[in-house]
Amino acid sequence: MEHARELWERLGLHPLTVTSPWHGYHLGDWTETWEKFAKRAAAGDWELSGLETLARQRGGVMPETSVRAVEKPSE
Repeated sequence: MEHARELWERLGLHPLTVTSPWHGYHLGDWTETWEKFAKRAAAGDWELSGLETLARQRGGVMPETSVRAVEKPSE
């Protein structure tokens, strides 16, 4: 985020008004699995995460059902 801010300023865009913490703060419910998927996506390995997600699909589950309601924690 610091690098992004430097680029922003170098481009002469309007001044940013940020409050602390302006990046890196907790956004709520975030599992180790989601962290792994995010790191893969940033590295360009998103397809592997998609294959893992596809393998977890099950029939008979209503949309928007909490994962915690249908599977045991894997972390």
